Formats: sequence, C-alpha cells, structure tokens
Amino acid sequence: MTLTEPELRSHLRALSDQRPTPGLGPAFPDRIRDGAHRRRAHSRIAAAFVLVLALAGLPLGLLAITGGDTKADPTAASAGPSYGGVTATWLPSGMTHTVDNAVVPDTSPQQGPLGPIRFYRRDVDTPWLTIQGLRLAPGVFLSQFTAASPSATPATHSPSPTGPGSKAEPDQLWITVSWAPPDGTGLDTLTKAMKDPTLTNSPHGKVTTSARTVNGRPAILATVDDPGLPAWAGAPGDYNYDALLAWSTPSGALLTVESATVAPTDLAALQHVAEGLVLGTRPPSPTAPPAPDAATRTAILGALHNAFSPGVTADQFAASVQGGDALTATHTRLLAGNPQLGPQIEPPTNAEAGRIELIDPNTATAIFNLTYDVPIPAGSSGTPARTIRVTYYRNAIVTRTAAGWQVNRDTFCDTTGTMGVEPGCPPA
Repeated sequence: MTLTEPELRSHLRALSDQRPTPGLGPAFPDRIRDGAHRRRAHSRIAAAFVLVLALAGLPLGLLAITGGDTKADPTAASAGPSYGGVTATWLPSGMTHTVDNAVVPDTSPQQGPLGPIRFYRRDVDTPWLTIQGLRLAPGVFLSQFTAASPSATPATHSPSPTGPGSKAEPDQLWITVSWAPPDGTGLDTLTKAMKDPTLTNSPHGKVTTSARTVNGRPAILATVDDPGLPAWAGAPGDYNYDALLAWSTPSGALLTVESATVAPTDLAALQHVAEGLVLGTRPPSPTAPPAPDAATRTAILGALHNAFSPGVTADQFAASVQGGDALTATHTRLLAGNPQLGPQIEPPTNAEAGRIELIDPNTATAIFNLTYDVPIPAGSSGTPARTIRVTYYRNAIVTRTAAGWQVNRDTFCDTTGTMGVEPGCPPA
C-alpha cells in the first residue's frame, strides 16, 4: 500500500475530520472508486537529487553491541546502495534501487496540511505504515527498491491466492531513517500509532503488531495480511500485503524497513535487510526543487492540457505524450468514457494543484486536476438522482525531449487506467 504526497495530503485531510477521503465514498461508480486506489511504481530517478553517499559507517548490529564504539571494524559489512546516511548491505535477489526521497522545509505560500514541510519528490510512492507512525520532519530520508517481475521477495510456503485475474506488481521495499524524531517521538510513538484502533480497524486492512528485535535492539513488527484489501490496495493486481519493521538506534535515530507485496512476504528477508543496514553520518537535508521559468511552465501546462482534454487533434495529443502515436486510441476512449471531462488542465481553484517543479533540467513534476461530472442515480430511500462534480487529483512527470516537453507515458497510462479506461494502453 503506497501513497504519493497528493494522496497523503488527501488522506490526512480525511483523518482530520473522520470523513471518508473525498472521491472514495460509496456514491461513486465502482470503476472510479476501485480504480482510484491502484498503485504503480513508475518513478524516475532525479539525478540532481540522488546523493550517493560513500560512507564508512558501522553496521547497526555492532552499534547495538558496542553502544556506538567507533573502533568496530567498518568493513564488517559490504558496501551497497546508500542514501540519507544509511547503507543497505543486503537486499533480496532481484531487488534494485529505484528512487530516493526526503522530507524538506517548505517555504512556499502553497503549503498544505503538512505545513512547513513536504517531500522533495511529490510524485514518488511512500510506505503506508511508515508514514502512519513516523513524525515527518527534516532529517527523514527514504530509499525505494523495486523487485524484478515476477516477485523477487520470497513467499511463504503456503501463500494465499491473489484476487481473481490479478497480475503481480513488482514488490516494493523502502528503507527509511529519521535522524532526529521531533519532540521526543520515536519508536514508542510509532508503536502507539500501529496499535491505534483508528488504524488497526481502518479500511486499509487489519494491522497486527508483535514485538521483535533487530540486532538486539527492541523493534516492532506491523503487518497487514488481508488479501484483497478494500481500499488502497483493493484492485486486482495491487499489493495485498504490507510489513513494517521499526527500531531505534542507541543514538536515537529511528529506522524502518517496509515492504509491499502481492503475495505474503518472507519476514525473514525483511529481518535480514534490517540487520544489514549500516548507519553513517547524517547528511544535510536537500532544499525543495525550483519552479520553472514562465515559458517552461506554459509549455508543461500545454502538454498536460493536450494529453487529457477534449478538443485537441490526434496530432496535438501525440506530440504532447511520450510515445503518443501509439496511444491515440486510448485517449479517444478516455474522452468517450468521460464526456464531462473538464476542458482545461491548468492551476484550478486549489492553488496547490498548480505547483510545477523541476527535479532536474529535463524533468518536471506537476500536480494537476481532472474535473468532471459523475451522475448519481436515485437512491432506494428516495434520494433523487443528481450529478456531482469530481476532481481527480494526480501527479505528472513531464519530460523535455527533442520534441519539446511531453507527458510521461506512465503518467498518461496510469491515469487512464485508474479512471477505468478499458482496454488501457497497449504494451510499451
């Protein structure tokens, strides 16, 4: 179960007033309600953001034994993927590093429910259980790893079947460090969050917890093991299992390892990842990515408009989406199935949705809205038929190519897929 920052913001708004997340209520057609929860891990690595830290740190197991004795042999663990001052020395076979993220200060006037902080990459999936229990603050760094398909994370001996017709998504793994949990929060706060009835009985599935240790340090294991979860992982092909292992180091840093899988994951593998982590030195937090200049912003908004709006020619669409020549039929089906689709993709009334940022000179992220009408039939209790206006909140990756700024193919195909367009995009 994963959330990008716009989805996280929407979820936090819902939790704040105990109302269902907008757009997920039973009044919406099934194809919208179910489709809106699919999660895909199509993230580009931002070269300007990925900081490969060649750190000679200490294995966390040695820190636990020696209390942080810096005389321990730093070569006890082999080098591996590093980010945020943490090195992974062991990963399941076939699991590769895909993208990094961090919590950064946000001085923009377009702040949302997270206040003066935000994620550097707003388009990247975040680990659901970790985010529920971790107090977000600068000093939080996340690394995401993705398995080859089929699943690279070992399954248990008797895995539960996935939903009918489901297709395996690549397993995902996150390693997160919070170097200085604020206000004394840490493992105790995370543990309480995992045991909170609001979370354990949420529609995301039943969260169960148990005490563990990681290299002798007290730890908590939290799992969601309900196949066919009704919410964030409810659609066939999505992740049905979530497992989190969290613990604190003697220095007070909080670490988590979390996996999202279709089949039940091997918890021993999760433990192995955790016990192989090497904690080095806390790096400085990155700053938020810059906004583009006016001309670039106009070009990006134009590409988004042509990718999703009615009233554009097939040539305009094809020029605005990577590989668009092969996707014109999908665009036609999108408009035919949603004739009420709003005519513009631009900063709507919610100013936050217009934020466009450059994560490198040739790659931008943009948050955009698709606004359209949904007819609601009359209810059995006499509720009259009505039409409601729905805003579909999405992230986009827009890339500068030889043809100009184009919407990433995955952005277009994931959006049409979650809106119920069938058949969806052809294979790339």
